[in-house]
Amino acid sequence: MSGRLIVLSNRLADLHTLDAGGLSVALGKLLREHGGLWLGWSGLITAETNGENRVERSIDGNVEYLCVNFSQKEHDGYYKNYANGQLWPLLHQRVDLAEIPWIRRVDLSSGQ
Repeated sequence: MSGRLIVLSNRLADLHTLDAGGLSVALGKLLREHGGLWLGWSGLITAETNGENRVERSIDGNVEYLCVNFSQKEHDGYYKNYANGQLWPLLHQRVDLAEIPWIRRVDLSSGQ
């Protein structure tokens, strides 16, 4: 059975650096050896656009990257607040770090 490995993440990783995160460490070797496609945010914050030239394509060996650039508003609203402030803590069992405005935290030790 053969197929193409497709990775979709919040942020692209450089598969050549040692300080890569968990996803790139876990899948980096597979991508480099067998090829694939990685889609995600480039890490760049750009000026507001009308949607043109938002996706940049690059190829490194047999790995194809599709990079999306964010405006400051998109970075703050999606990446910083939603992805890192809510999704990451919830998916890593760190609910104590989640910034979810509609959830009221209750200190059970205070009796209130």
